[in-house]
Amino acid sequence: MASLARRIGLAWLRRGDFLVALSHHDRGLAAALRAGDKASEASFHLARSSGMMEVGDGAAAERAGKMALQIAEELGDPRLL
Repeated sequence: MASLARRIGLAWLRRGDFLVALSHHDRGLAAALRAGDKASEASFHLARSSGMMEVGDGAAAERAGKMALQIAEELGDPRLL
């Protein structure tokens, strides 16, 4: 579920429909949280950061980016970013 939601969200992000992209990323993030999948969680926070920048919410984008960075550091995996 999480992987599919991320791909669909990224496709909408590329098409310029940022709110639809964010809704897919939100669903994927929720699924990653339920599953305890920290790598996917970081990936969705990063994707949400991009979407938030596109809709003009710099503060939310920064928070999401920081969450992605924190998780990547906890996991010791810079490839997540």
